[in-house]
Amino acid sequence: MSAGPARLRGRQAQAAHNDEAILQAAREVFLDDPGAPIAAVAERAGVGIGALYHRYASKEDLLRTLCRNGQEIYLAEIKRALASDAGPWDAYTDFLHRIVAANTHGLTIRLAGMFAPSEEQMALAEQMQALAIEMFERVRGSGLLRDDVTFLDVEFMLEFLAMPPAAPNSGSAI
Repeated sequence: MSAGPARLRGRQAQAAHNDEAILQAAREVFLDDPGAPIAAVAERAGVGIGALYHRYASKEDLLRTLCRNGQEIYLAEIKRALASDAGPWDAYTDFLHRIVAANTHGLTIRLAGMFAPSEEQMALAEQMQALAIEMFERVRGSGLLRDDVTFLDVEFMLEFLAMPPAAPNSGSAI
C-alpha cells in the first residue's frame, strides 16, 4: 500500500511554503505593476528578500518562472481538451473557459518584454501554438465555427480578456 507523496518537514517544508508564497505574491504584484521592485514581492509574500533571492537569482529569473508556469498550465489544459471525449465545440469552449479563469494570458501581456525567454520557453510556446491550432481546426472541421473566424481572432480575444481594466477617467462626466 502506497503512502502517497512524501510530506516535507522542517526546512524543506518551509522552503516549499516560501516558494509557493513568493510565486503567488509575484503573480499578484506583477499583474498589478510589471515594473514593481522585487522587494514588493518579498513584502507581499511575507518573506525576507534573502529568501526570495535564494530561490530566484534576479527579477528576470522570477518573471521567467512565472511565465513558464503559465505555459505549463496552458499546455496541460490544451492537452486535456484534445484528449476529451466531449465533442470538439464543448472541449474547445471548456478549454477557453479554463484558460481565461487561469489568466495565463494576463502575465504574458503584462510581462512582455520584461525578460528574455529561455530556449525551453520558446519551444513550449511553439508546442502551445501547434496544439491550439490543432484544437481550433477540430472545431472548424465540425462546422460549428463561422468560416470567417481565424485562430488569431481567438488569440486576440484571449489577450483582450486578459488586459487589465482601463483606469476610470476621473475628469469626465457621464
